[in-house]
Amino acid sequence: MRNLSPRAPLIAVLALGACSSSMSVEEARTTDVVTVDGVTLDGASFEQILLAAPPNAGPSAETANLVVSAFIDGALLRKALTGEVSLTDSATVARIIEPDAIRGEVRGAMLELAQTYPVPGDAAVDSVTRLGQRRVFQAIAVRYPPDLATDSAVQQAFAARIRGIYQEASEGGDFTALVRRNTSDSVLRARDGYMPAAERGSFGTGREFDALWRLEYGGISAPFGVPTGYAMILRRASVEESRRSMREWLVPELAAARNSAWLDSVRTAMQLTLADDALPRLRELVQEPLTGGGSAPLVTWDGGELSPEQARLWVSVLSPAERATLPGVPDSSLAVFLRQVADRYVVRQVTQGDTAMTSEAWEAMVPQLESALTSLDSAYRAPLTTGTPSEAVRGFIAAITSGSLPYRPLPGATVWVLRQGAQITINQRAIDAIVAAVQPVWTARQDSLAEAAQFGDGGGGAPAQ
Repeated sequence: MRNLSPRAPLIAVLALGACSSSMSVEEARTTDVVTVDGVTLDGASFEQILLAAPPNAGPSAETANLVVSAFIDGALLRKALTGEVSLTDSATVARIIEPDAIRGEVRGAMLELAQTYPVPGDAAVDSVTRLGQRRVFQAIAVRYPPDLATDSAVQQAFAARIRGIYQEASEGGDFTALVRRNTSDSVLRARDGYMPAAERGSFGTGREFDALWRLEYGGISAPFGVPTGYAMILRRASVEESRRSMREWLVPELAAARNSAWLDSVRTAMQLTLADDALPRLRELVQEPLTGGGSAPLVTWDGGELSPEQARLWVSVLSPAERATLPGVPDSSLAVFLRQVADRYVVRQVTQGDTAMTSEAWEAMVPQLESALTSLDSAYRAPLTTGTPSEAVRGFIAAITSGSLPYRPLPGATVWVLRQGAQITINQRAIDAIVAAVQPVWTARQDSLAEAAQFGDGGGGAPAQ
């Protein structure tokens, strides 16, 4: 068994995408559009996968990117499942969990910083309550009976119960006592019905929900239902009664604003700077197979830098669907992504120096990784190892994209680790030709299915596929 070193050189090429001349769809169908260490996705199979795309993900450059990215992941995961590469040696495990460890360390550092901020006093909390941007309600929440939708007697009894509760509340009954007697949700009942501070529209939109926002302190709402299966009656809490919920909302809001200001000052002090050509190089880097971007730093700061290799690591953590969107996002979105990644390294440098991964992070994350890899093995070993490698991965991607096989993300930086040393070739000309050919066919098929669903097929049978 070959152990996959996280420091192995990345050998992947985009050799066939450089030529700008078009390709006929006939030629594209007989061409391998993706090759991963000899495992191939031919144009004809690629076409069938795109034709089977669901209504919310029609054939497009983004959908093509998704299929290509998922195929690469599937082909490399197959090698791990069959023992051709190892994901269990300590150096590889460290590289896989590195992004999650860094995020955890940064999150911990920011939480520690937030704990140093003063907690707002009652006067500050009350002033925010009076502004009215958020409000606190005390709720009676009664769960619908299981057979409410099918049994008229149950409906009548339940409606009578809710009317009785509402009448008692609106006539001045002790609302807290009503909460304790009637609320089905144990967490809400333990809080005497006081809900988290809510924004306008939190419960829904429309006239009846607008009326909630017009309630005076102590006002009672008419009963209404929510999609989670409860009938609710709300009472607007007083300023004093709102303090607990408002403070629970306000403290993290203030901490986030102060942390953001602190981070801005750190960026300035550390002279964090994006390279002049960082965005075009990042746009090149996020194109499959994630090998572009050059070698010069994308971001620099006092005492550190973000290299293209580190950027690839963080791109690989994204799901195939997220990776598929990156080539087409605006420069502003790429800049945000780049700064977020750089911020993690800067915060870690400022708060922890150049320390290695903590033993606590290792002990917390390794069991999670082992569990995730075991789950992947259980779910994907059979479909990825049945038949020839190319047939298995093609069938696997077809099942994933059609929804017949649930998608499970590769944990941590597994995608990046598996790509080390892999030979990946993408034929962009063939991909473009097939996408262009599939689009009108797919659209016509969707129109036909929609028409059949609306009017029937005239013979009582299933709509034509």
